Amino acid sequence: MGLDMYLQARKYINVYDYDASEQQNQLVVSPKWKEIIAAADMTDIAAEETGVSVEVNVAYWRKNNAIHKWFVDHVQNGQDDCGEYYVSRESLQELLKVCEEILADNKKAKKLLPTQSGFFFGDTAYDEWYMQDLQYTVDRLKKISSEPAFEKIDFYYSSSW
Repeated sequence: MGLDMYLQARKYINVYDYDASEQQNQLVVSPKWKEIIAAADMTDIAAEETGVSVEVNVAYWRKNNAIHKWFVDHVQNGQDDCGEYYVSRESLQELLKVCEEILADNKKAKKLLPTQSGFFFGDTAYDEWYMQDLQYTVDRLKKISSEPAFEKIDFYYSSSW
């Protein structure tokens, strides 16, 4: 048991693409949609009237109570309820900036990204493990935000314990 935290990326794939090469103003079933439905083994049940959402975990933290507190305070309106919450791209950039600032000057940690105690929430020390978690967060958020499709992806945070 313990605090498990997930950042998911979700993208909607429309069932139809506009294909001007064959005949002007013609909609055709998207090859991406077909591939996803086939890979999910849902070809027989998928309706061609709807698209599909693809979701992948892009970051995972374990007992990182400072990052969790940041999401609760800045994304979840103070509600720590193990729900799923939309995270704006701007919020991800803000978290990245905070983590980078602390890594540059670890004396800012208590003020900018305080730890919190809780049932199975892990250690509250501002130690090597804390800094390693921040470095992981920076590495993941930089990779995520550098993706060409970053502006077309929705992000969600969830936690459980």
